[in-house]
Amino acid sequence: MKVGILPSGRSCEAQAGESVLEAALRAGMNLPHSCRGGRCGSCRARLLRGRIEYRRGDPLGLSAAEAADGWILLCQATALTDLVVETREQVSVAEVQVRSLPCRVDRVEPIAAGVMGLWLRWPAVEDFTWRAGQSVELTLPDGSRRRLAIANLPGQGPLIELHVARAPDDPCTEQVFSGLGRGTLLRIEGPLD
Repeated sequence: MKVGILPSGRSCEAQAGESVLEAALRAGMNLPHSCRGGRCGSCRARLLRGRIEYRRGDPLGLSAAEAADGWILLCQATALTDLVVETREQVSVAEVQVRSLPCRVDRVEPIAAGVMGLWLRWPAVEDFTWRAGQSVELTLPDGSRRRLAIANLPGQGPLIELHVARAPDDPCTEQVFSGLGRGTLLRIEGPLD
């Protein structure tokens, strides 16, 4: 079965019983993935055309609502027909460039006890690329700095999501928890391994 990948326009051939992810990797395409077991959701892609099946049953990393909206998990999906899927190819390590960028707070909200979600927007004229598992160094208005893991997957829009756990006597987390306002100017440096 032929599998077309958008927006790159590349394609590969999936063999019988082979997952879409396995076919793409065999063809040299670096598609987002992590666990390869259908649990993490890193390989989530939108099915634009064709039919797939999950030979091991519905994967845990995809909700029924997501499946109804046309999302599939590439690591578990096998092609029943030719397919067209929408997902971004990941760049190689050599292409990921460490940069220092200004960014503005888009929103701050609690996501768990003692953990605040912080969403930052970088300038529209800039491109910020990272790989899953990387982090950034965040500089707050008072100059305090903290290295934080990037929580969202690459290629999912102009926002970077950070999860900030409250730490005693840490000026960085105190500023996040005491109310950084929408539009506050911060700086990020990264992506960092």
